[in-house]
Amino acid sequence: MNLQKPIFENKQHGPGGGIPLLKSLWKKFDLSLLFLQTGIAKHSGVSGWLMALAYICGMIAQKTSVNQNADFASDSPILKVLLKGESISQSAFSSFFSKSFEWLQFAVGRV
Repeated sequence: MNLQKPIFENKQHGPGGGIPLLKSLWKKFDLSLLFLQTGIAKHSGVSGWLMALAYICGMIAQKTSVNQNADFASDSPILKVLLKGESISQSAFSSFFSKSFEWLQFAVGRV
C-alpha cells in the first residue's frame, strides 16, 4: 500500500502570533508580581512587567534593534490590547533597561 505524503499548509501568522501563549506562561510563573515585589513598577506610564513582556515578544519576533522592537509593540494587535492604547517608544525601552532596578533581586526571586 502506498501512502501519500502529508500536505502541510504554509500558514501565515500576523505580528505577535505567539503572544497569547507567552502571556499565559508569564501569568503561570506570576512574573508580573515578581516585578512589583522587586520595585520595578512603572516606567514611562507603562507597567514594568508590560515593558519587559513587550520587549521579549519583539525579541521572539526577531526584531534586532530597540527601534524595531518599539515599532513591533505599536504594530502588533495583541500588544495594543495588552498595552491598553499606550505606546512604548524606543527611548522608553532604552531607558527602562538601563535604569538601575534590582535586576539581581528579580533574578533570585525568579529562581
